[in-house]
Amino acid sequence: CDSGRRGLLRRSFFVLKLISRIPGEGKILINVELVMYIEIQSAAKRRFLFERQVFEEELG
Repeated sequence: CDSGRRGLLRRSFFVLKLISRIPGEGKILINVELVMYIEIQSAAKRRFLFERQVFEEELG
């Protein structure tokens, strides 16, 4: 769903704007957390696509 991704991007942008006001090490920490969150999201999406592909191959 495209609208969900757009909402996520908007939320990430808002978070990044918030981060830019935080000085020093806090900024780095939150950046790391954001990157990890995005990594987890994309990994989950990849796994879902892979499982769906396997499922469709079993059906076909």
